Amino acid sequence: MENVKAKVGDKIVIKGLTVDPNYGTVDPRATEYIGKTGVVESINALGDISGTWGSLSLLPTDEYEVLAEGESVHIYEVEGSDPTVYVLPRQLYDLLDQVYETGNANCDCAVDDHSFIGC
Repeated sequence: MENVKAKVGDKIVIKGLTVDPNYGTVDPRATEYIGKTGVVESINALGDISGTWGSLSLLPTDEYEVLAEGESVHIYEVEGSDPTVYVLPRQLYDLLDQVYETGNANCDCAVDDHSFIGC
């Protein structure tokens, strides 16, 4: 289980699914799970992760991210390609939302010790 970075009780977001070595293909339901969040309920001896996101278990090779308190999940989709999942700190999301709502891109902020000037 050394590839597993989540633990029971963590909130995660699914970012991408890999080919299942038992079947030689990606689960056909894979795209409907990209961007889903849920809480890890169990991790078996092989590192497969089950949780509240649905009936699909994640393999240790699947892409997911453990979410910190206040982080938000955003999905960017382009027709003809798999969706891309972004996780943003709450402060940065609020700033981007403010820029979008006001049209004012002349604002400064600091998020996780990184400065954003004139976003």
